[in-house]
Amino acid sequence: MTPATPTDTLRVAVALVALSHKPPEQSYASYVLDLRERFPVIGSQHEDPWRERTLKLEEDLASLKAKLQKQEIELRKRDVPPQVPRPSSLSPSSPPCPPKKKAKKPKTKNGEENQAVAVTSHANAIAGVKPNIELLSLVGQYFPPIRGSLDVLGSLSSFTRELTAKPSRQKQTHDLREIIIPNARRVLQAFSSALKLVVTPKATGPPIDDLATIFISLLSTLEGLPLATQTFTELRPDFVTFVITPIMRSIISISVTITARIVTTNTKAKSTTNKSSIRPASSDIRLVLFDILRRYFALIASLKIPTLSTVEATVLHFTREIERIFQFSTATTPAPASLGVIDGNIVALSRQQRIRRLADKESFWYLCAICHSALDSLPAETPRPEESTSDLTSNAVMEGLSKLAASILKHESDNGRGLGEIERELLLAVLEKAWLRNLL
Repeated sequence: MTPATPTDTLRVAVALVALSHKPPEQSYASYVLDLRERFPVIGSQHEDPWRERTLKLEEDLASLKAKLQKQEIELRKRDVPPQVPRPSSLSPSSPPCPPKKKAKKPKTKNGEENQAVAVTSHANAIAGVKPNIELLSLVGQYFPPIRGSLDVLGSLSSFTRELTAKPSRQKQTHDLREIIIPNARRVLQAFSSALKLVVTPKATGPPIDDLATIFISLLSTLEGLPLATQTFTELRPDFVTFVITPIMRSIISISVTITARIVTTNTKAKSTTNKSSIRPASSDIRLVLFDILRRYFALIASLKIPTLSTVEATVLHFTREIERIFQFSTATTPAPASLGVIDGNIVALSRQQRIRRLADKESFWYLCAICHSALDSLPAETPRPEESTSDLTSNAVMEGLSKLAASILKHESDNGRGLGEIERELLLAVLEKAWLRNLL
C-alpha cells in the first residue's frame, strides 16, 4: 500500500474540517462535488467540464418543463368543449330545437347555474385578487386533467361533476364519507402540490390568481352543500396540512426573494441609463396568500364551526416563524468589538444579511396579519376547552406565545436591536388578542 503523501493528508484534513461546515439544505453528494472542485485530485481536472455541462442541461430541462406547463395551462383555459354553453355564444337567431333537447334535466341545470353564480360572487368578493374570467367559465364544467402535479383543475372538475351528477344524494350522510370528503381532500392535495411550485424562489407553477380562484371555487362549492358544517369539520386537518402550513412556512422565503429582487432592480436602474432593458418586478403573491387564509377563516367563523384546533395550529406556526426571525436577528448581531461600530450600536452587515433583515420586517407584518385573522375566527373569551384538542398542542401554543412575550423584553433591554418599534407593537397586539381568546 502506497503511503499517503503530505499533500493528500492535508487535503483530507481540510475536507473533514469543511464537512463540519456543510450547509443544512445541501446534500452530501452536492457538497462533495463542491469540495472536489475546490480541492481537485491530480488527474481529475477533466471531470469539471462534464459537471458544468450536466448542471447546464439540468437548468435547461427545468426551464423547458416550466415553459411547457405554462403553455399547457393557457391551452386548457382556451380549450372550451363544444357541449359547454357559454353566455357570449348565445344569440336570438339560434335554432330552438337543440336547447330544448338539452333542457330535460331542470334540477341539474339549476344546480350548475346556482353554483356558477356562487363561484363568481365569492371570487369577486376577495380583495386584491382578480380572478381569471376564462377560468371561472370552466370551473364546474368538464375540464381535462393536467398531467403532473398541476392536476388541481381536473380534481376540482371531477368533484363538481360528482356533486352535480347526483344532486339528490347530497343530503345522505353516508355520501359525506364516500363522495364529498375524498374528492375535497384530493382537490386540497393537488392545490398544495401546485402551491409549492408558486411559493418557491424560482416559481415555475401556475399563476397565483388562478390558484386563488380554484380555492374560492372549492370553498363556495362546500359552503353550498347541505352538510357544509360537517364537511368543513371533517376537513379541518386537511386545510391545516395542505393550505395553512405551506403558506405560513413560505412567507419568509418569499419576502427574501421579493426584497432581493427590488434591491437588484433599483441597483440596475441606477447603474444603467437604458431602463427599458430592466424587466418589471413580478407581482407580490403574499397579498393573495393572505387573502386565501383570511377568506377561509372568515368562512368557518360564519358557519360557527369549532375552530380552536385550527387556530392553535396557525398560532403555533406563527410562533415558530417569528422565532426564526429572532434567531436570525440574534445570529447576525455580533459584539460591537468584532466588526466595528457605526453610530454606537449598528454593526456592519453583509449584503445578504441586510436584505434578510429588510425582508423580516415585511414578513413580520404578514405573519401577524394572518394570526389576527385566525384569532378573529374564535369568539371572544373562548372557553377552555372548546373542543377536543391535544394538550400537547395547547401547551406548545402557550409556551410559544410566552417565549415571544419574553423576547420582547429581551430585545427592549438590548436597546431594541433587531426588533423595531412597529414590530414590537404588532407582536403586542397579537399577544393581547391571544390573551383575550384564552390562548395565553
